[in-house]
Amino acid sequence: MINKNRVEITVISWGATIVSLKYPDKYGHIADVVLGFDDLKSYMNPRINPFIGCILGRCVNRIKNGHIVIKGKTYQLTRNDLNNKHHLHGGTKGFGRRLWESHIDGCSVVMSYLSRDGEEGYPSAVLSTVRFKLTPDNKLEIGIRATTTNSTIVNISHGSLFNLAGHVPPGEGYDHNFCVTSNWHGSSTYVARAIHPRSGRVLEIYSDQPGVQFYTAGRLSPCVASEIDSNIAYDNNPNREEEYEHEAKTLTIDQMEKDTTSEHKTPDFILGKQGACYIKYCAFSIQPQNYPNAINIPHFPCPILQPGQVYCHDLIYKFGNQLTNYM
Repeated sequence: MINKNRVEITVISWGATIVSLKYPDKYGHIADVVLGFDDLKSYMNPRINPFIGCILGRCVNRIKNGHIVIKGKTYQLTRNDLNNKHHLHGGTKGFGRRLWESHIDGCSVVMSYLSRDGEEGYPSAVLSTVRFKLTPDNKLEIGIRATTTNSTIVNISHGSLFNLAGHVPPGEGYDHNFCVTSNWHGSSTYVARAIHPRSGRVLEIYSDQPGVQFYTAGRLSPCVASEIDSNIAYDNNPNREEEYEHEAKTLTIDQMEKDTTSEHKTPDFILGKQGACYIKYCAFSIQPQNYPNAINIPHFPCPILQPGQVYCHDLIYKFGNQLTNYM
């Protein structure tokens, strides 16, 4: 997909993964701003690919001990995180490690996947579709839909890792300014903005989900900065914002607690596209979603999808640069 402003996006059917996302900086220079690999074999290897760029589901993030109860019946999900203690991102072979069916529908790329009853321990079959559309005004619209045959949990998101300087420069995940909003009204609304001051590239994110996972690749090989791996819950106050300033290797965090539990990332550097070494804090990910472990916490939004219902998650990435007023 490409538009008149030279925004170009490439998606593959393995994991419904975004493998390339290019757009110009304020000087007109084009760069690929998402982490990834040069070949399909690397995307398919879970030892070197910790869910980069793919669709995350059937349930994104962690479920404590992989334990869920639906309609009084207990289910044990695959435990694939923290030495096989918890369930993460749909399991060992979640949605991001499956082959999706794909087709072109007008200006959109549409992908679908049927998750069978019992897959990774989940009850019920779930049919999911993801529609990718690049608009003339530089928005990547990702429309996620799912239906089920019986009651089950569904919480689907997308896992691209961004570096607005370009995916090649290492250690610049903190050389950005971040603003994460805290208001949520149940419809698509502004979630976050990331700005890379030197290139002038801007990324804005919109979603209709109640929470967001903010992660800075802190499980790759060491760097000197401090890690963020936090979940943010919106509080329905449209006048309140959390500001995160990331300049070089200096980090200021206001109104955020560090999550001491690890994310899904591997402990070693990753050899990525064009021979780039992806190291600790070389990128960031902002993943709108329902709250982690919501199935086991009664006062969290219920993640259970019933037969006859349609799960919906509308996610928008808007690309631009400061010279063109976010294009």
